[in-house]
Amino acid sequence: MKKFLKKHKRKIISIILISVSLIIILIPLSIKELPIFSCGTNKIEIIEKISQILASLFVIVGTVIAVWQYYLSSKSSIIKMQTDKVQKAIDLSEYYKNEVLTPFAVVNCVYKTAGIYEFLQKDKAQMKDFDVEEMNDIFSQDEIKKLNQMYSSKQFLKRIVEINEAFNLHMNGFAVNETKEGGSGKVVIKVDVDKAMNDFFNNYVTKVLNNAEQFAMYFTHNVADESVVYQSLYPTYIEMCRTLYYDISKCSELGKPKLYRNLQGLYEIWVKKSTTARQNIKAEETNNGTIPENFQ
Repeated sequence: MKKFLKKHKRKIISIILISVSLIIILIPLSIKELPIFSCGTNKIEIIEKISQILASLFVIVGTVIAVWQYYLSSKSSIIKMQTDKVQKAIDLSEYYKNEVLTPFAVVNCVYKTAGIYEFLQKDKAQMKDFDVEEMNDIFSQDEIKKLNQMYSSKQFLKRIVEINEAFNLHMNGFAVNETKEGGSGKVVIKVDVDKAMNDFFNNYVTKVLNNAEQFAMYFTHNVADESVVYQSLYPTYIEMCRTLYYDISKCSELGKPKLYRNLQGLYEIWVKKSTTARQNIKAEETNNGTIPENFQ
């Protein structure tokens, strides 16, 4: 009986409500004399008025129930949307690890050895828009020329060769000569500079930028909740953007379509967050007397 009642609960309630309504409407027919008849009102008129009153009550109750159901449905949809955004952010953290950080590790090793990383870190606080116009404001023409030379230096190419051999990356442009050079016991590696450089920039630098742009797009368009992964990912993400500042900026010349805008947008959001967090910590420590007020 309990199972039956649970299964057909709505039908039973509906039948009961209809039955009670009919009983209320038909009560005047079963009563021979009512005080209201003394006013000249017949039973049919009374039934009509009772029906109108009940209909109005049902409309009011139905409206309240409909509004309440809409509220519950909207609340459920909002919760589901928030849950989906959290789950999407978690899934993207896995994508970030595999498709952004892994190739960036190779790029970072090369850039640090060539001096590019250290060169760009000096003016990292001024990096905001990531375009040619801003880059020309931050760096002088001599500095940009020097930076260009780093990208084609022997040290840069040498590091690519070392990493390719150390991690067995199978880059194009490298051929191992099995013969020994002068009997010294060293294997000769022939390098096609153009092919090696193209492979490195296409399969590592450009890959990092494109994957990072796709990653950032979900957060800048509010498809995923960036606050879920912010604390875990922002240090490496900000470092990556600053390391690749020149590569990003040169793709956004004045008067031409600007590339990697989502990447730059997420960088701006996370830099503001980290800056605000540091300022709050500094203010709190100053108020607590743990650091001097003139601390920079």
